[in-house]
Amino acid sequence: MPVGAGAVTMLEASGRAAGEARAFVGGWLRKNGLGDDAVGTAELVASELVTNAWRHGHTRGSSILTRARLVEDGVVVSVTDRSARLPVERELTLDDEGGRGLAILTALGVRWEAEPLPTGGKTVHALIPHG
Repeated sequence: MPVGAGAVTMLEASGRAAGEARAFVGGWLRKNGLGDDAVGTAELVASELVTNAWRHGHTRGSSILTRARLVEDGVVVSVTDRSARLPVERELTLDDEGGRGLAILTALGVRWEAEPLPTGGKTVHALIPHG
């Protein structure tokens, strides 16, 4: 999935990062004329990816890079953190209290992939197709 120009923000790795990512992505997409359904899905995707980055990929004082970009097929949301550990969609049971984020993205029809970075860390890209 191509990622490039668009909107970029650096978030402090904290419990507030997911909400800040939702506001950033949603605000930028609304300014670019996207409707409520597409914006809502993109906000959810941003929140899930940033939550994963915060829970599994941050170190003290680290940041989470969040990008949003309009592409021909939809919207790409990308999140970069310092952990080289790639996300894996888990098989879930009814008793699981967490670990549902990637399963939710897949259920919404979002295509995602993780890319290890040569300098360390990773970027997770998610394509939210046009409605």
